[in-house]
Amino acid sequence: RSLVVVVAGLSGGAATIHLAAAPAHLEQLGPAGAGFLAAAAFQAAWAVGCLGRPSRRLLALGIAANLALIGAWAWTRAVGLHLPGLAGVPEPIGLADGAAVAFEILLVAGSAARLLSHDPSAGGRERARTVASIAVVPVLGLVLIVASLAAVSLIAEPGLGGESHGTGPHGAGQESAARP
Repeated sequence: RSLVVVVAGLSGGAATIHLAAAPAHLEQLGPAGAGFLAAAAFQAAWAVGCLGRPSRRLLALGIAANLALIGAWAWTRAVGLHLPGLAGVPEPIGLADGAAVAFEILLVAGSAARLLSHDPSAGGRERARTVASIAVVPVLGLVLIVASLAAVSLIAEPGLGGESHGTGPHGAGQESAARP
C-alpha cells in the first residue's frame, strides 16, 4: 500500500509541474502545447485512481503513459521539436522538466515493482511493509518540495521550461543564450 501511495505522489508531482508549464507552452507552441494539459490531467487522474485499489491494468496504463512522456522529453532534449518556427533545436534540461522526468522514471519503476511483485515470505513482507511505511513521509515530502520549487520556477521565469531560450526558435525577444 505504501508503494502505491508513493507512486501516486510522484504522479501528482509530475502533474503539478506539467500544469505549471502549460501556459508558457500553449503560448509558444500553440495547440501542441496542450499536451502539457493532457499530461497533467492524466497524471492527476491516475494518481487518484492509484489511491484506491489500483488494478494491474491501471498500473500498466500508468507505466505505458509515463514511458511515452519520458520518451517525448528525451526526444525534445536530444533532437528538438520539428514544428514551424522551432527548427528542431534541442531543449536544455531545466529544474522543472528534470524533476518531472525523474518523478516519471521513479513512478514507472515503482509501478513495475508493484505490478511484477511476488509474494515473499511472511517475514519478507513485514520488512518490506516497515521500510515502505517509513519511506512514505520523506519521499512524499521531497516530491512536494521539488514539485513546488519547479512549479514556482516555471511561473517566475519566462520561456519554456522556466528558462529563457534565447532569441532562437523559442523565445523571440528574450535574452540570447550561448549554446555549445
